[in-house]
Amino acid sequence: MTVPLYRNVFLRMFAVAPESESASLAAALAAELQRYGKVRVQEHGPYWKIPDNLEFTVDVTPSGRTGECAASLRSRAPAGWEGTNPGDDVWTSRVGEVFLHPAVEWVNMVVTEAPTLPRFAPGETVRILDSPPAREHDVVDALAEVHGASPGTPRWRYTLMPFGQDWTIELSESELVTP
Repeated sequence: MTVPLYRNVFLRMFAVAPESESASLAAALAAELQRYGKVRVQEHGPYWKIPDNLEFTVDVTPSGRTGECAASLRSRAPAGWEGTNPGDDVWTSRVGEVFLHPAVEWVNMVVTEAPTLPRFAPGETVRILDSPPAREHDVVDALAEVHGASPGTPRWRYTLMPFGQDWTIELSESELVTP
């Protein structure tokens, strides 16, 4: 079976710990997740709604299929998982269950695969080509910063912020070029 070129398991986590322990907790999470593939953990500090919780986001590029990686992660703490959408699960701490670290209280896991890699990455500048949505928003030939990408059928779609604007637009790969 061919492994898709783009594979990502995204985890958004909240852990109950003082801010002074954020770096060591991030390192512990990275160490736990290394067995699944390439790992990038980002610390976001205290969560604004619940200041006692530290927020982390994690991108895992699995060595194999994302579904296998997600199933293995779910098996580490089987109780507490609820599927909200296909490929989008939430885990909430239950008595006696630990997911990756005892401080972790809540996790959202989003699984994404695509046969091709995205052409543009977040932070890159692109030029918007003529298309009905570009005309509707008066951004034909404008430069924009890529804020995110999601695999579409058949092409990748990008969330963009046109320079000088405070709003975003979503366009497909065929509607963008490198300036």
